[in-house]
Amino acid sequence: PNKSRILYFDSRDKQKQWTEMLLKAMGFSNLFDFYELGKTLGKGQYGQVHLAYQKGDPSKVFAVKVIDRKRIRGQKPHDLLVNEIEIMTEIKDKNVVGLVTATKTMSNYYLVMEFCNGGDVDGFMKARGGWLSETEARLILRQLVAGLLAIRDEQVMHRDLKLPNILMNFP
Repeated sequence: PNKSRILYFDSRDKQKQWTEMLLKAMGFSNLFDFYELGKTLGKGQYGQVHLAYQKGDPSKVFAVKVIDRKRIRGQKPHDLLVNEIEIMTEIKDKNVVGLVTATKTMSNYYLVMEFCNGGDVDGFMKARGGWLSETEARLILRQLVAGLLAIRDEQVMHRDLKLPNILMNFP
């Protein structure tokens, strides 16, 4: 039997409203109803990370990883993305960047994360001529180890630990 349906709408607004409700029910949502994307913070293999502000309260700042769905080809990259989202959802620790929400559109995945205002350790060191003081190194290492212990407690191993991936946040 034919299971397709033809729907008729008496206005474009009703068609748009119905389409938005259907997309939302399927897990799609409009990120831009809640966040205003700003400058690009970084680029990676699958997309970019943007600074974002919460609409209605621009003092709330986030980092949004925008992943081009066309670049997620095959099961393995998709599984890695799902795994990243699951891990970030599980781990709640002050020394691990938290996932606020994740959503998708027809063209992109969006991971809204806590924003770390200090950049990464690699850039921090380069700005200081490639060196850290003993006090700075001790503080960073203490927090790094605490974060690694938090993810280990969830039976997770960080497989891409390097200076550009260690983010810093200042009060």
